[in-house]
Amino acid sequence: MRGPGLQDWDLTVAKLFPIREQMHAEFRADFFNIWNHVNPLFGVPGAIGQEPVALEFGTPQFGQAQAARDPRFIQFAMKFYF
Repeated sequence: MRGPGLQDWDLTVAKLFPIREQMHAEFRADFFNIWNHVNPLFGVPGAIGQEPVALEFGTPQFGQAQAARDPRFIQFAMKFYF
């Protein structure tokens, strides 16, 4: 059996700010699932790249979306190198 395709695009944007000769600061913005694409978890046992779902063949829930993977997450970071 085949499940739906998984779309998970991540992006990192970073900028270095020089302070002195051996010191600099780095600002980062990390975006996980940047397009906020819904990746449903279907009740397909054994589908590649999917967590196991305890559904039996022949039940009304078989093959239906039961949940979704993580939504968009954004993470900011600042580092100081010396």
